[in-house]
Amino acid sequence: MTSSDVQRILGKPEFCDNPEVPLGGPYPADERVTEFRMFDYSNERYQPDVSYFSNGVVSLDVYTLHETLTLQNVALFKNTPTVLADILKGMSKSYAFDDNSYIFLDLSISMSLEDWEISKSVNIFASGEFDEFVEEGVEDGTLNWVRY
Repeated sequence: MTSSDVQRILGKPEFCDNPEVPLGGPYPADERVTEFRMFDYSNERYQPDVSYFSNGVVSLDVYTLHETLTLQNVALFKNTPTVLADILKGMSKSYAFDDNSYIFLDLSISMSLEDWEISKSVNIFASGEFDEFVEEGVEDGTLNWVRY
């Protein structure tokens, strides 16, 4: 999915994390850019933050007000973060974690264990997006990696 595809679905972004690139893409090759959208009054939802690499979507930061978001019939925001992490651990065959967060590599979900309010709390990412980060975290001892 490209930035133009996302704009058709979510509308134009309000700003991005790199003010030197044109808002709304297309974004430069080999560069990561995150677009930010705010509250959408038409459906009363906070829109996801969308990150691109070389103009292709690589992750979405989803807000807690997307209450209907599910993964294999598990409602992601109907439980506390700790309970959700326990459910996802049971579903995952490869995940990494530290004291405050989990990265479920095979489910393409990362999450914080901090209490949920309106802040973003679940990240849905492209396959392979966190592989290098996890490998480096395991090597330097900042992450534990569980694989079945």
